[in-house]
Amino acid sequence: MSLDVPALSSEVAKPFLLSLADDELVMGHRLSFWVARGPTIEVDNEVAAIVQDELGHARLWYDVVAEAGETIEDLAFGRPAGQRRNTVLVEAPMADFGETIVRQFLYDRAEELFLSAIRDGDDAELSARAEVALREEAFHREHADVWLDHLSETEESRAHLEAGFEACLPRSRDLFAFPEGTSQELVEAGVLDRAIPTLHTEWIEEVVSTLSDLPLDVPLRTSPIENDAADIPDALEGEPATNGRLGEHTDELVELAENGFTEF
Repeated sequence: MSLDVPALSSEVAKPFLLSLADDELVMGHRLSFWVARGPTIEVDNEVAAIVQDELGHARLWYDVVAEAGETIEDLAFGRPAGQRRNTVLVEAPMADFGETIVRQFLYDRAEELFLSAIRDGDDAELSARAEVALREEAFHREHADVWLDHLSETEESRAHLEAGFEACLPRSRDLFAFPEGTSQELVEAGVLDRAIPTLHTEWIEEVVSTLSDLPLDVPLRTSPIENDAADIPDALEGEPATNGRLGEHTDELVELAENGFTEF
């Protein structure tokens, strides 16, 4: 399917939206590990619903960027790891529930910011699709928040959250690390209503605010960057070691792409 979306005339619009779709596909696939493995039956049901949402959101964006003669399945399942643009944050298997919740928290906060910036942008088709996804994100946010609070109640579960932040924060450095010039062109094309560095700062501020409210030992420091968030987790300092936005990926994604994703 090829949609008439004026903003796609921008050279960076399709790669950007493809990044969001790839994020959703891999996140949904990894999160599906916890369906029927959660700590409660309610969690099993909640995770199953979130997985369905994430895969649906992936479909929303693949549908937009698919060119004539190209199917959603081609984009989702037919591309090698080097052609994918998802953040490395979503790539590793989710074997620990505490780390899973941390990853969901970090990822969903970024996703909400991207979606809100698209919704408030100038392209009506993209805005409408972002609005659909945002309505479902409220539930994802509530799920992560409830479990962050719950897992903060005991020393053992706090240790799992702290280990989760230690593992996930470095991998989240590429969430907003798009190629140079992407942000300005997306704003000028009307895809986004505000710049990606602004979204990044908003994300850091929310991460820091949440960490400050939780009884966790996650080191923070004052950012040396003028006009940046006042505090920043130590693990977010520096450039991403592996930048999925540039097609750099871990062996986990290479294996996943070679062995196949769960089909829609």
